[in-house]
Amino acid sequence: MTDGVAHIVVPKLPDNLTTWHISGFVITPDSKVGDLEKKFVVSKSLSLSPQVPSFVVSGDVFEIGGLVQNTTATPISVSVSVDAP
Repeated sequence: MTDGVAHIVVPKLPDNLTTWHISGFVITPDSKVGDLEKKFVVSKSLSLSPQVPSFVVSGDVFEIGGLVQNTTATPISVSVSVDAP
């Protein structure tokens, strides 16, 4: 870090939706100091959230579905199906 810029290699993170915070503090042998605080969000590029009732009782008739979310900048063609015995 001779140019005053630090580089951090972050290991592979879980791909669930999570906000991460990174904080750092540096002091050199000649008493120069620096600090850093960054926040970033990790998410899956394509996710499916089931849309189902919170509860059902015997004899209920209901519909199930799903929400497909693409968080990339590129359109993705997907096919979703449900198989229920």
